[in-house]
Amino acid sequence: MKLNKISLKNIRSYAEKEIVFPEGSTLLSGDIGAGKSSILLAVEFALFGLQKGKGNFILRNGEKEGTVRLDFETDGKNVIIERNLKRSKDSVQQDDGYVQIDGRKQDLSAEELRAQVLKLLNYPIEFQKKNPVLYRYTVYTPQEEMKEILTEDADTRLDTLRKVFAIDRYKRVIENSEKAGRKLREIISNKKVRAEGIEAKKKELEERTACLESAKTVLATAKFKLEDIRKISAERKKNVSDIESKIKELGRLKTEIVGIKSEINSKQENLKENSRSIAEYEDQIKKLESEVKSEGMADVSKEIEGIECGKKESIAERLELVREITEIETYRKLKEKSVSDIIKLDKCPTCRQEVAENYKKGIKEDAEKEIDEEIKRMKGINEKKAELEEKIEICEKKLAELREKDKKFSLARMKISSLNEKKMKKERLEKLQEQSRERITILEAREKEINEKTSLFKDIEKNYSLARNLFDEVDREERAKEIEKARAEKEIEFLKISVEAISKEILEKEKIRTEISQLSRIESWISEQFSPLVLLIEKNVMAKVHQEFSSLFQKWFSMLAELDSRINEEFTPIIEQRGYDIDYAGLSGGERTAAALAYRLALNQIINNLMSHIKTRDLLILDEPTDGFSSEQLDKMRDVLKELKIKQLILVSHESKIESFVDNVIRFEKKDGVTSLA
Repeated sequence: MKLNKISLKNIRSYAEKEIVFPEGSTLLSGDIGAGKSSILLAVEFALFGLQKGKGNFILRNGEKEGTVRLDFETDGKNVIIERNLKRSKDSVQQDDGYVQIDGRKQDLSAEELRAQVLKLLNYPIEFQKKNPVLYRYTVYTPQEEMKEILTEDADTRLDTLRKVFAIDRYKRVIENSEKAGRKLREIISNKKVRAEGIEAKKKELEERTACLESAKTVLATAKFKLEDIRKISAERKKNVSDIESKIKELGRLKTEIVGIKSEINSKQENLKENSRSIAEYEDQIKKLESEVKSEGMADVSKEIEGIECGKKESIAERLELVREITEIETYRKLKEKSVSDIIKLDKCPTCRQEVAENYKKGIKEDAEKEIDEEIKRMKGINEKKAELEEKIEICEKKLAELREKDKKFSLARMKISSLNEKKMKKERLEKLQEQSRERITILEAREKEINEKTSLFKDIEKNYSLARNLFDEVDREERAKEIEKARAEKEIEFLKISVEAISKEILEKEKIRTEISQLSRIESWISEQFSPLVLLIEKNVMAKVHQEFSSLFQKWFSMLAELDSRINEEFTPIIEQRGYDIDYAGLSGGERTAAALAYRLALNQIINNLMSHIKTRDLLILDEPTDGFSSEQLDKMRDVLKELKIKQLILVSHESKIESFVDNVIRFEKKDGVTSLA
């Protein structure tokens, strides 16, 4: 990982500033309180987000919003991360930000940004839900925090270092293996309870198997006997069925006789009734024939039709004459008006010349002649019209006389129609009488035939009773055997299910016994071999780490202070002076700073060696690493920096002497509470 630049807006003493980080070693220089450490806090905030309770510490006083944008490279990718702060009424909280990887931007929440950064840095998954402890111990640790770890109690320090060295996984493995062992012992105990009683189940299986064989024998016997009974039952059932068919035929014949007798009686009654009706019709026919002869018959309908036709023609002709009279009258009036108009004219309306009296007189005379001729013609028409009206009147009188005659003729026709109808009814009744007599003869013959047939079924009911009793007897025996067979089949089915269930239970118990044996071996291996082995591995790894850590601490501390040192088993620095051990609290200020720095550098190398896959191994940030150093110690710091094989080293210090030890210097100054680059 390599830092390129960071942009700050309203962060601590920075109003708005961008700082570029060159490659190699770089010193952030300036007076105490100039804002150097704020850069390092901003880098950590950009990567991992806001630590609990630190919002007010990072956001500039009096501002409502702040932003940090960090540009860095990792694994060949250019990454830009932006995080935002927002001040509410009671606190300062993180707002959403974004990550941009090789130009592809993605808006994310604060927690999503943290997860993305940890993935980019390839930090182990167990560090993803913790404070950035791995970053603090490999890249950037505030100097005061390093001094704190040296003064912690031994157990707390060891637990912290186990987590940082990723050695606490062995402890978790041992704890989990102990849990697994307890769980296995619990499972084994439960399975032993389930495996109990297998011998009793085997004995029960033998008994049930014997019962099953016995039931099969009973079933075979029942089936054999049932087969014989069914043959007898079938024969007797057929006999009963044959008799029942004959009884059914007898019943049908008796029913037919009843119907025949009923029909004969009905036909005889009809004969009597029809004879009476025929006599009545004969009387009525004689009476009507007498009436028709006395009244006489004359059909005048054709004559009426002819007179009506002549009347219609006369009326039509009269209408035509009336039309001609109307036309003549109209013509006369028009002619008279025309002549009157001409006589009154003085000048012609067309040519405007005077009209002569002779001309007027000539016109009048011609018109009067024409009118006289039309009057003569109209007189002839009126005479013809009067003749037609007289003819129409004669037709109407004749029609009245003929219609009166036709009315009497219609009454006679009705009587004749009634006479014909009664004759027809009489004829139909006579035919019905003949048909009824023929039907009675046929029915009487059929009745005689049926009586002869029924004599053949004399003892049928007695025979049926005997056959039915024999069938019922064998049917009861058959049902009893079927019940016996069904009972045997049900018992066999139950025994089969029981035998199958017991066999399955025995197999399950034997399987559980095998599982108990396997689980016991696994539990024994975990508790007697695996856990001790993991514990041994942990001790060996911890011993190796301790050895390397102690060696590195001695190396760095000896370069900064002319004192012998070592790291004890609790990873506590022990300083030797004149044959006596001095703990950290007994050292001078410069010696404590040297011990903290040596401890810090040793941690960095050990962790990077153990976790070679993390992407922050080429970056190291040292915050006030020379606080309290003497001039001689500052000179030795040059040798320490030369020994560090780090691609990008960032130091924070107000010691101007260190400027000559590094490749780059960035100077900061603060005026009126605002930091700027000098």
